[in-house]
Amino acid sequence: MPNKFFPPFDEGMQTALQSLILQMTADPSYLDDAPYTESFKAALRKSMGGAPAPAPNLFEDAEDKGLVLEKQVEQLLSDIEHFGRTLQTKDHSEKLAYFKAKTTLIEKLITFKERLFTLKEMADFQGTIMTFLDEVCTKDQVSDLMKRLAHLETVKQ
Repeated sequence: MPNKFFPPFDEGMQTALQSLILQMTADPSYLDDAPYTESFKAALRKSMGGAPAPAPNLFEDAEDKGLVLEKQVEQLLSDIEHFGRTLQTKDHSEKLAYFKAKTTLIEKLITFKERLFTLKEMADFQGTIMTFLDEVCTKDQVSDLMKRLAHLETVKQ
């Protein structure tokens, strides 16, 4: 068994740490304005089992939101797989619950990814058609086509 290292905490530091824990328990946002480094705040939140710092807006400044969503789906699948590999329990019911949850999540993520692909493909198709209409057809021809397609839901949008 390796030797354990315990950093020195004098009585004042122990009291301060206990006070910090009590404040965090009473107010989960207590560390938001604390003068500590972000990595230290994250470690404290993690040790308390609390929520990590708010996630940044993934879509801010994103040109292709579909690509951002696609990457998030892939990352979530990777995270699920990683969690499964770190599951070190002898309780078979917990492993079974994990595999059931994993299966359900993967099915939903695949369905989501398929929808995302379909939407992306449709947007590309519409963009190609609109470019073609602008380059080849006159304004009157485009207007006539739009009138003929007016009954379709996708054209109304």
